[in-house]
Amino acid sequence: MTRLVAISVAFLGVVSTACGSSDSTTDYASSPGSDVGVDAAQEALPDGADEALPPDGGAVDAPQDLEPVLEGSTDTGADVLPDGQADVQEASVSDGPEPDANPSWPTCDAQPPGVADQTLPEIWSANPDSPTEVWITGLYVTAISRGKCSAGAACQVFLQDALTYASFQGGAHHAMKLFVSGNTAKHFESLAVGDRVNVLAHAWRYNVNPSQRELLLQVNSSLRGCAKKVGSGEPTPIEGVALTDLTVEAYENTHGPLLVKVDGVSGKPGVPSETFALWKTGGPFVDAGLETVVSLSPYFLPGGVFSGLPTNATTVVSFSSIVGVFGLFVPSSDGGSAKYLMLYPRTMDDVSLL
Repeated sequence: MTRLVAISVAFLGVVSTACGSSDSTTDYASSPGSDVGVDAAQEALPDGADEALPPDGGAVDAPQDLEPVLEGSTDTGADVLPDGQADVQEASVSDGPEPDANPSWPTCDAQPPGVADQTLPEIWSANPDSPTEVWITGLYVTAISRGKCSAGAACQVFLQDALTYASFQGGAHHAMKLFVSGNTAKHFESLAVGDRVNVLAHAWRYNVNPSQRELLLQVNSSLRGCAKKVGSGEPTPIEGVALTDLTVEAYENTHGPLLVKVDGVSGKPGVPSETFALWKTGGPFVDAGLETVVSLSPYFLPGGVFSGLPTNATTVVSFSSIVGVFGLFVPSSDGGSAKYLMLYPRTMDDVSLL
């Protein structure tokens, strides 16, 4: 395996150019994660110089469950690093038996007895440090990794509790990611962007991997859950959001994965499956730390690739606007020293050229 290239060196060229169920008895204290996290998970980062993160390890063949940090697997077309590199995630505890070994997989037809009915703001406020089973009603699906969940592939579903918000600040504590393991993704294959759903999942601030601290909803073979469509709507992005609003602090502690719109940005697209850096059109890129850099990722597009953009990584493309869900990618192989801010469009219609 090759190595994940550090993003900060890569951006020097940009500077010069721009100038589920309720019967789980899991012992969370001793077995919190319940996912196998070894796979060739990949995030597309811009090409860089020879400053690199520690070498990654070997991959284990699918099928297996992935940690929430994962952006998918080699086999499912996840985000890929330049030149086909891959960041391999560390192993966690076993996902347990196949989900259908017990026929009572939840359906979300009704609130399970004994499971608390909570809102996203209440979960943000509680900030549980171990998996806590929750029932949440009336959430909207704003994005799904690779456009839909597929059996055998870890799936990320972005959720928020309204179709839009008056401002970025107004959306604080109203969005969260549902992470579905590969072993259980087949129960979520019918979900689509725009669905209004009731959700059963386990909420917690993920801490099995020290590089991750995202507050999320999780479903796997041990932490069962479901999502049922009860209506539909058309999520619309929050207007007036700047790249500088999208920070690690905002994602992890206040806002989470909101659907947003940024105006007047530029970038240098390369290989269609790779992410690329964004900066404010007409101004220089300021390297003030990795947490201030936002990249455009194809991971939530159908097929996981951009289309209709240059592929030489040298042509500057200006965008009148980009709509996407705000996200964060944290490679585990470097101990969490780098956290990559991402903007995830759902279709190429979300990417408007100037």
